[in-house]
Amino acid sequence: MSSSLKHPGSKLDILRKASPYICYCTVENEQWIVRLTDGTSVWKSSDSLINDLKITMKELRDYLQDGSIVNVSVTSSSSLLLVLSSGGRKIDIELNKLPANDNREELKSLVFKLFDRITLLEEDLKDTKIQLEEAKKSTHRGLYVPPSSTDLGGISSTSSGRTNKLLKPAGHSLINPSTKKRKAASGVVFGDDDD
Repeated sequence: MSSSLKHPGSKLDILRKASPYICYCTVENEQWIVRLTDGTSVWKSSDSLINDLKITMKELRDYLQDGSIVNVSVTSSSSLLLVLSSGGRKIDIELNKLPANDNREELKSLVFKLFDRITLLEEDLKDTKIQLEEAKKSTHRGLYVPPSSTDLGGISSTSSGRTNKLLKPAGHSLINPSTKKRKAASGVVFGDDDD
């Protein structure tokens, strides 16, 4: 997994849709930079956004990640106003349109950042699928798999609200499910007692 980026800019941190724009954020020089793009143009917040808004980086992150995008409006031919809301409070972020050369580089950088993010997600999905297959195989071989947090003593709930009793494999011990029950000794017959 390659988490270091080989292109200009820093790691893509937050990605949100603000129709018809995509809002994305990066941390550069320990400052949050907010950007909007419509796929052809890019608008960028000031480098001193935290100081301008008089909030902490954590508060801004909460607005961007968990808050709602109230509005994006055009204030002039070269600027936009992004209004965010979180916990009943609103903040306004002014974004300025990048010049054509910077715009092209920024869009190129965004494409690579999105590719890196997709690659990491695909690797995580692949690892999860492998773990799921291993878990399925271990239950088929009769190995003990610890119950999940939703397993309630062998009773599972379905989406329809009914509960199903989970069946244990035939012949397996209740105390140690990875071993089979042993049958009681029946003794050995040495000879006929008919004589």
